[in-house]
Amino acid sequence: MVEEQIRLSREVILKDGFDEVKYIAGVDSAFLNDKIISAAILMDYDSMKVVGKEYHIGEIDFPYIPGLLFYREGKNALKAINQLKIDPDIIIFDGGGINHPRGIGLASHIGVLLKKPTIGVVKNMFSGSCKIPEEVGEKEPIILDGKKIGYAYKSKKVAKPIYITPGNLISVDSAFFVVKHFIRGYKLPEPVREAHIFAGEMKNRNP
Repeated sequence: MVEEQIRLSREVILKDGFDEVKYIAGVDSAFLNDKIISAAILMDYDSMKVVGKEYHIGEIDFPYIPGLLFYREGKNALKAINQLKIDPDIIIFDGGGINHPRGIGLASHIGVLLKKPTIGVVKNMFSGSCKIPEEVGEKEPIILDGKKIGYAYKSKKVAKPIYITPGNLISVDSAFFVVKHFIRGYKLPEPVREAHIFAGEMKNRNP
């Protein structure tokens, strides 16, 4: 698995692989006993209206190991994404991008497999270092091996920052601006927040 990650990390592209952006997907997963419920929400970029939602329930067949999140959540998340009726231009994940010891978190891994632009948003900084932004709207660069790999962003007053990094086929700055566009009074960007809510609803519906 580590060898696969190292190989796939060489395929990550940190340049914008898109022109017009019309649809954005958000992906998150919930867990219930030995099940994983992955939700994919499709939103219109301009209006931020939800225009599609899908979910997939699968068996958990891999333990939680930091740095190997794809092998626990990725296959199920891919099935939810592939069920969307409209192909998203960019996908935002509740999971890491290039802020990963091998440069290939969940968002990067799926982005390489799908050959699509992806962004990772996490609540804790897994790799790299940065100053902690203290004021709402403030951002600080995340540095790893002397390079800027993303931003810590204070999205809500009474909340810790979120950490935004590109996954694949998007630049560091473009990833930040896409996520910032979808911050509307909550800590997480709307596509991921809606996916989190939907995954929870499906979890409660399938006890």
